[in-house]
Amino acid sequence: MLADLEELAERNRWRLVRMRFGEPEDLSPVVADLYRSWYRRRGLPGDRLLVESFLLMEPWRALRSGSVPYRMVFNARGRGVPHRTGRAGVAGLTPCRNAGGPPAPGRASG
Repeated sequence: MLADLEELAERNRWRLVRMRFGEPEDLSPVVADLYRSWYRRRGLPGDRLLVESFLLMEPWRALRSGSVPYRMVFNARGRGVPHRTGRAGVAGLTPCRNAGGPPAPGRASG
């Protein structure tokens, strides 16, 4: 698969970057920043949070609701103690309570 991606990137003069990370949730801040930059470029707010588990990720749900996805391995560990990523990178974000419904006015519509 990597060879196919390298060929596609070369053919289109794209830069292909390989990212490595130790834990599934290590990429969450990068993905959140990417979504925020997409929303900013479209003139939309990027302050809505959708916390997802790596077991169930729905990128279209985040886009439909205008939310920034934050992906965690599990949302809690032990006796209700948040996972180590539970508070990282979420400052300034408002929890998304209705990610499955239609986007709020002024939000991304997918």
